[in-house]
Amino acid sequence: MQSRREIRSGITVILVALLFRIVMIGTPKPRTDLIAPFQSSDTTSEHAVIALLPVIFFDSASSDIPERYDLEPLPDGSATGYYATLHDAYLRVLDVLAEQLLTNQQYVVLQGFEERTDSVEDCYLARSRAERIRNYLVYDRGVDPRRVRVLHSNTRCLPPEISARDGRRLNCEYRRVEILTPARYPFPIFMHVKHASPAISQLNSSCIVTFDVHSDYLNRSQRQQLGTFLDAVPLGDELSIIANADVVGKSESDSRIAPQRANRVAEFIRKVRPDCRIVIGNKHSGQSLPFGLPSQDLPEIRYLCRSVVIQHRKISPDGTR
Repeated sequence: MQSRREIRSGITVILVALLFRIVMIGTPKPRTDLIAPFQSSDTTSEHAVIALLPVIFFDSASSDIPERYDLEPLPDGSATGYYATLHDAYLRVLDVLAEQLLTNQQYVVLQGFEERTDSVEDCYLARSRAERIRNYLVYDRGVDPRRVRVLHSNTRCLPPEISARDGRRLNCEYRRVEILTPARYPFPIFMHVKHASPAISQLNSSCIVTFDVHSDYLNRSQRQQLGTFLDAVPLGDELSIIANADVVGKSESDSRIAPQRANRVAEFIRKVRPDCRIVIGNKHSGQSLPFGLPSQDLPEIRYLCRSVVIQHRKISPDGTR
């Protein structure tokens, strides 16, 4: 017959094993599916994995998706085609999103907004814009309707952070639908490009953070976006930071907003990843558009100009790139 000490020892071993299993089951897995995969050193410069802006902009008093968005399904998936600028790639965002939802079984939340002059019918236009995006994903692209939710509100029609300081001319930025995660963060949409211009290829293995006009403030969702990206950066690698300013319409370039944005991002990275080497590149001078963007006064181009690009550069064991 076993002694009491042996019985207690056996019970202790069983409890420790059960506790370990519970802890392991309850531990969340790292969200490596939410970031672009890092490319190996032998990847050609024509290949790129780029993050697309999870926002769709609409015309005044309209809930129709503007014609500039290319809604024809890409042959063989979103990795084909040639993109001369980041804007060209962004205009395929809805089809890339649809393919991502079909492949990864993710969930999205759509929230529509409108300008002040449209808020006269209980946010009807804002909700209609979000419903239009949902209908395209579900009925035109075959996404499971349970994976696309529209936020309904009768009172919250304006964006939470108004980005225009020069009157109605920037109201085009209010007329948008934001694509969010269930936790209300910007939904990460990645395009895998086989053939791209140098302006696109330089964004490979990078993170793009967009700012409000005249602002260098990193809000909660931007910090979460950066944190997710930094989680996958190998120990001790190099991060290059290049900041840009809005040069369409009323320019931000007269201020020092671009270097302020770069320093704000660098400060955050140093706190989260002090092991990484940080290099702050040349700031945008205000004389040309970044990423090879066209000179058009479109709301998405304003957004893409007000950005900081954090590019990952792998450091080899001997300390070289």
